[in-house]
Amino acid sequence: MIGFGVGLGKAGDVLDDYGYEADPNNGLQIVGLALVTLGVLGLLGALVQDIRITKRLANAGFGRVEPVPLGQVMGVLVLLVGIFGGIVIFL
Repeated sequence: MIGFGVGLGKAGDVLDDYGYEADPNNGLQIVGLALVTLGVLGLLGALVQDIRITKRLANAGFGRVEPVPLGQVMGVLVLLVGIFGGIVIFL
């Protein structure tokens, strides 16, 4: 969702560069930013849910095997990419 939103937002910029005035209200950028925002919020919710489930499992005696929680690290990295992508749409 984040990647599609960034691509859609930048498509509006490309159309403007080639002189197409098909989007006078910047609708592509608005929809793109909305998709990026939804993707970031969904990913943030998934990270919070993962942390809560991990804590419950740890309290029940089931700890993590790996030293670094790869899912959480990748979630944070994709979250940062999404935030950066949202910023890039408006630059």
